[in-house]
Amino acid sequence: MAAWRWSIWWFGRCRQLQKTLKFSDKLSMAYFSASANKALCYALLLSSLWAVWSFTINSDHGTEQAIRSAITQSAFTFINTFLYTIYVEYINPKDFKRLKRFSVIYLLPNTVTSATLIVIHAITETPNIVETTSPIIVFLFLITFINLKINYPIANN
Repeated sequence: MAAWRWSIWWFGRCRQLQKTLKFSDKLSMAYFSASANKALCYALLLSSLWAVWSFTINSDHGTEQAIRSAITQSAFTFINTFLYTIYVEYINPKDFKRLKRFSVIYLLPNTVTSATLIVIHAITETPNIVETTSPIIVFLFLITFINLKINYPIANN
């Protein structure tokens, strides 16, 4: 229960950081710092969440396999979330038309991320790759789609 409260507090902190960002000062150090702080918040939250998921799913195959899977998942999620958040903040999806926005912000990064995630779990010999990665991939596609729709609504272009 304490972990759930902590997650809600952390998500609220990340939303506060998101509201302070301004797209006019993209090259300033203050903008990058605020964007990096927000990315760090999301990366910590999601990497801990998916590490627990990966450990739980693979715990039937022994503690060593479960820990290896959880570390793999946590490291990949942390790096991916951090870089993707900075990427979306920097390129400003409002500058793109509908199809280009969908492909540049949503389809291409999520497809590459999903494929990379599956390959990394195969390399580290995760026992239950499908059960480990399926909810994560669905969550990834869903949350980026919602973020794109809410934060960057399509104007008449």
